[in-house]
Amino acid sequence: IVPLEGARVVRRNDLALRPKSAYVWRGTENARGTNAFGRVVRLREFKPGDQIALDAGETLVVDFGQNASAVPEFRFAAAEGTRLTVNFGEMLNDANGERSRGNDGPAGSVYLANMRTCPSQLDYTFAGKGVESCRPSFSFWGYRYLTAKTTAPVLILSVRSVPVTSVGKAMERGALKTGNAAVNRLISNVRWGMLSNYLSIPTDCPQRDERQ
Repeated sequence: IVPLEGARVVRRNDLALRPKSAYVWRGTENARGTNAFGRVVRLREFKPGDQIALDAGETLVVDFGQNASAVPEFRFAAAEGTRLTVNFGEMLNDANGERSRGNDGPAGSVYLANMRTCPSQLDYTFAGKGVESCRPSFSFWGYRYLTAKTTAPVLILSVRSVPVTSVGKAMERGALKTGNAAVNRLISNVRWGMLSNYLSIPTDCPQRDERQ
């Protein structure tokens, strides 16, 4: 056991991301044999702030609008023994889910192939005692999108994505904004890249194999 070297990893609650959009899908359409997975069939769509209902056999997709090293924070409820499986990804499968484009599922589902061998999954079993909360303390994921499946009905009262980083709020001493939207987007990309990759020591790709 040796003393910690470098900055501690902290949760940046001040940067917490709320869903920009969310939907539940089940089944696909326009699949073309082994060449294309087709597109997801959306059953329900949710606006920011809506409660989200998810049932067995359905798949939830939540878009937080920003890729980040983060942990999800849930407030939800379900019957005792219900199991929720959550996966994390950086992008969606697109077009018509063509395999030739590198898709690993139907368009509108979360693309997971680039996670490679790194586990990108959170498993939660409900106690069934009313509203429960979950925010992992000993892991994190790199993601913009969250996708979930359940073994029985689940009501998600709220969900956030809380960034984790070694760049604390007090360390950020200034900001830069220009009159050019493209330059501002570049500045934002650089900042979020720094936040997501400065984790005790600088990393690269904190979402897949390299994080191990």
